[in-house]
Amino acid sequence: MRQLREIAVKVMRDFQEFRPALVGSVLNGTAGQFSDVNLQLFTDDPKALTIFLLNKRYRFEEGTRRMQRGGRFEEVPQIELEVEGVPVNLTVLDLTDERVPPRVHGEHDASQRARLADVEALLRQSP
Repeated sequence: MRQLREIAVKVMRDFQEFRPALVGSVLNGTAGQFSDVNLQLFTDDPKALTIFLLNKRYRFEEGTRRMQRGGRFEEVPQIELEVEGVPVNLTVLDLTDERVPPRVHGEHDASQRARLADVEALLRQSP
């Protein structure tokens, strides 16, 4: 768990301009050995994120993820990276989505988000 949270912090620091938030099993403590890190990024310009990834020379794949937004399910952009051998999923949302915690289809408590300072605090609390 600690290693996954450390990777989350590393990626969150790198992507700070996109207001990253950790969600899912790494945040709530139920992640297993083969879990991935799930982050939500917030931007009004998804192309800026793509340019950022290219400039930082990240190897990534673009796709979509189904999320509940405004009472209906919609496809939103998702970027998949690998950091230190761990899959990292970046769900790209609008800045307005930041105010209303969306629920990810299939995840029990995707409404919980943790910012960088929160995840750093979790690391300080755990051995």
